[in-house]
Amino acid sequence: MLLDFTRLNNKEVTIYEFSKPFTLDDLRAATHASIDRMVALLKDTDDEQITFIPYDPDADDPFAPADERYQGWNLAHLVLHVTASAEEG
Repeated sequence: MLLDFTRLNNKEVTIYEFSKPFTLDDLRAATHASIDRMVALLKDTDDEQITFIPYDPDADDPFAPADERYQGWNLAHLVLHVTASAEEG
């Protein structure tokens, strides 16, 4: 079960109102569905795509070396954050 965040994103409900109907089992199912969806989306990617570091002018890190200041996160980095967050939840 993937959660539909539309009403929350549109500020039609508060996060508390959004979360009230969900049980712990619902949240577990949503977490598993989210990870399954991510795996399905990435199943055909290769190492080059997973490790590609994009240029991102909005990723301004003034403390990074000059050649890394505007680097976005690669897919591997994003997957690490998503899976770590899922484990912590």
